[in-house]
Amino acid sequence: MKKFNAWWHLTVMLYAVIMRFDSLREITSATMMECRKLGHLGIKDLPRRSTLADANIRRPEQVFGKIYASLYYQYKDKLSSDSRCGNTPRWLKKLKIIGTHHHHYMPLAWTVSMRKGDWGAEYYQCIPHKQLNGSFINSAENTQNLIVYYQKKQLMIGLVCIFPFAAAKYDNSILDNKVIDMHYHNSVTSQKRTFCITLSYNLFSGKQNNDAKKLYNKDNDRGFF
Repeated sequence: MKKFNAWWHLTVMLYAVIMRFDSLREITSATMMECRKLGHLGIKDLPRRSTLADANIRRPEQVFGKIYASLYYQYKDKLSSDSRCGNTPRWLKKLKIIGTHHHHYMPLAWTVSMRKGDWGAEYYQCIPHKQLNGSFINSAENTQNLIVYYQKKQLMIGLVCIFPFAAAKYDNSILDNKVIDMHYHNSVTSQKRTFCITLSYNLFSGKQNNDAKKLYNKDNDRGFF
């Protein structure tokens, strides 16, 4: 607590709020990776989980309340949303990180399949969609599946390869603004070319109807006619 002063405490907690961390483990792990950048703010020793937990318990919240009140009274005329002020800076008008809007971008997926006799193959790929949540843009997973199978009546045996051509990727970023810049790109290489064997048997009873043959003039067992 003696080394971890109020300024360091405030900076670390503001960083945690901006990054939307939920646990002390996330905060301490992330600050370790950003140690050089945080060093420019005067933070020389990064806190451990125990140090941060003790600071949250022992340091009264009135300390941060006074800091907020001091900053508010100093900048309230510039940051006020009251239109009567008439002196809102241009950078604040262009700031895009304020808001709680949500938007989903439509995903795009495609499938290629082929079959000859009892053998078949199918490839599925999803071009990841993006989700806008407030000021954050999160990208979905770039799913890829390749399956080769053998089907004899109701029995099917298949070999599936997950992410055959590229590793799983996840992208997160914040909307462009003049206050903070954050872009994350994670690639899970351990999932690339993961193989698994599938075995399935279709249990059915009653009369069978070949709906695909009636609707699309297509028979999966015999091809097109």
